[in-house]
Amino acid sequence: MGTCGSMEMPKIPGMPDVPKVPGMEFMPSHDQIKEYRAKYDEASKKHVDAIGAFKKKYDAAGGKGGDKEKAYKQCAPEVKKVKDGVEKDLKLHSTLKEKSQEQVEKGRVEFYKQRAEAWEQVPEDMRQNLGDAGKKTFDASCEKAFDTGVAKALDAAVDKVYEQLLCGEAMTQLLSAEKDIKAKQSKVSESLDMGVAAMKGDADAQMWKNLSKIWKTADGQSFDDAALEKHFPATRATIADRKKLWSEADPNGNGLLSLSEYSAWFNAHTIKCVQKHDPEAMKDDSKGQSDIYKYAKKSLIRSFELANGVSDKEVKIGGKSVGQDYVTKAEFRVLMCATQAVLICTRIFDRIDVTGDKRIGQAEWDKNLDMINARLHTLCPGCKTVESSCFSKIDNDGAGAVLLDEAVYFLLPYVTNDPALLKERNEEGC
Repeated sequence: MGTCGSMEMPKIPGMPDVPKVPGMEFMPSHDQIKEYRAKYDEASKKHVDAIGAFKKKYDAAGGKGGDKEKAYKQCAPEVKKVKDGVEKDLKLHSTLKEKSQEQVEKGRVEFYKQRAEAWEQVPEDMRQNLGDAGKKTFDASCEKAFDTGVAKALDAAVDKVYEQLLCGEAMTQLLSAEKDIKAKQSKVSESLDMGVAAMKGDADAQMWKNLSKIWKTADGQSFDDAALEKHFPATRATIADRKKLWSEADPNGNGLLSLSEYSAWFNAHTIKCVQKHDPEAMKDDSKGQSDIYKYAKKSLIRSFELANGVSDKEVKIGGKSVGQDYVTKAEFRVLMCATQAVLICTRIFDRIDVTGDKRIGQAEWDKNLDMINARLHTLCPGCKTVESSCFSKIDNDGAGAVLLDEAVYFLLPYVTNDPALLKERNEEGC
């Protein structure tokens, strides 16, 4: 019912694919439908002939007691005549568009994050080759895909409302019944997906399997907390180690670390860690990427965004404030803490997401509650137990699925007690 899709763009060597536009449904509430019906009843008095022609064909096609959806589709020309006339008074399209702005903006924020992630995954040398012109082309393609997706979702919602208005209460009841059936089918499908994924695994599961033993707990299921602190030191007592790491991360000495510099440093640093402590794990690598970098690169932007802007000191380049674009030396400790925390959250998320579709459903959440609580209570003894009902609290957009960003926001207080990091979490919501 009015869900946004994605869009292809011209293939340019090195250009990333346009991310999938977040699903958005603009279907109005039952009370709003009733309000539209009152307006429709009034406006329809001017278009008796067009509506009469629709009803006659609809009934003849089996609309009464038969396949109502099939009958309605057969009446497409008659429906168009009614809509063209009634819409002048009903103005349903513009009304739905206005009421959906908040949802559109939420979708836009999520989409822009995905757009930024997609661009950051392009190798540095290729981004330089594409240049500003390539970035503008990519951004324009993304913008066009998003606008097209919103327009399609809006048109679909308008069509569905007119279907209810024209076919009356019987169609409303039918749609409600269909929704229940689809919900049951969705649960069955999700269970099947979970079963298939459990048998064949997914990309993240395979990358985790390939991860060097230096990062894992003895049972091989989670990140080892001590190992993360050793290689990404975040305590006050490890300031000397952090100074050395900062000099590696900021080779030009400008005191600022960009997301791409952080990603490059993370890869180079973890390659050295594995070469030193588990050289066998590097023997099959041919792309110059560490195993943990391959696994974690989707979540590095979240670590970076948690750390940048923590410092109260304003950072300017050319008179322009850029505090939200870089991590400063003063914020590097928080970045190390965020790196540890987000890696732990990402692993918990991936263990729940057995289908490997980068989102968690209610069934997946419920099935893994014991694992979730066992892991969280080792990190935060005495913390409140996570329950099935927590799913709806994490899924704050009501989409029926929890994404990694939402999971990180929820799990962060369990995996760290760093006040600066938690303050940033509360202010920005990851």
